[in-house]
Amino acid sequence: MNLNRADPAIEYKEGELKLTIGFIGLGNMGKGMAANIIKADIELYVFTRTESKIRAMEEMGAKAAESVSDLTTKADLVLACLPNEETSKRVFLGEEGVVAASKKGQVIVDHSTVSPNLSRCIYDMAAKKEVSFLDAPISGGPGGAAAGTLAIMVGGDKDAVGKAMKGFEAMGDTILHMGPSGSGTITKLVNQVLVGIHTLAACEALLLGSKGGADPDKLMTILKNAWGSSTMLDRNAPYIIDRNFGPSAAPMRNLFKDMGIIEQVSSELGLSMPTAQTVKDTYDVAKDKGMFDDDITAIYKLLEDNQIP
Repeated sequence: MNLNRADPAIEYKEGELKLTIGFIGLGNMGKGMAANIIKADIELYVFTRTESKIRAMEEMGAKAAESVSDLTTKADLVLACLPNEETSKRVFLGEEGVVAASKKGQVIVDHSTVSPNLSRCIYDMAAKKEVSFLDAPISGGPGGAAAGTLAIMVGGDKDAVGKAMKGFEAMGDTILHMGPSGSGTITKLVNQVLVGIHTLAACEALLLGSKGGADPDKLMTILKNAWGSSTMLDRNAPYIIDRNFGPSAAPMRNLFKDMGIIEQVSSELGLSMPTAQTVKDTYDVAKDKGMFDDDITAIYKLLEDNQIP
């Protein structure tokens, strides 16, 4: 595995490699991440609200925890990959959450996409118990989670990153310490600005090509070798061309959430981000139509039918 790290000074010693990991959240991303921890021969406890997902992990070699607090007491390193900010807040800061159950010297990590303010709040609350918190959002989609090739962008103390590195290396091949608490989250939001803009741009561009009579396969051959190419165009084009807009592992609900956080953070920073705002406003139309589970490319249908103001 080729690993990219931002700071070569972050390292761990061979004698520190044996650890027990607890993983909370076994959704589209979490199940692949947890599976790769098992494959790395690391003792793993798992917890999620859906019993069948826990059973599936047990069949792979994981151990079941009875609750968030039970998992936290059993693990040296606690990782969570959760669907939204409210869930992260409850799981980490609730009365029976991770911070409440954590112990001195432990490292706890949120891989979810949340606001920097929440990440820093968890960091501060954990620090009061001499526990290290890292915000470590991920990118690469369910495919990257399953393959162990995620990009992991980490905010927090350098020593804590070193302690968590074995777990990170089981799940990703680009692991970068971005700086202090909140910087991992900011990095993920930067990524999501581009994901949103490039997805909407791909839908508009391919709609122009379709209505203008361009052959879609030939069009993509050109675009893959032209300046208009992008990772999101490569990902989204097959969905658009095949009109595969139904429920997917990249549902609109994630982009609704992320663009809302981006709007909030840009306002707090006094930034004007007109293109990102256009993306949010456009996807809000889909949100109002209840298109939560549709693929992020389903915005194409609304553009096609002139339903976007």
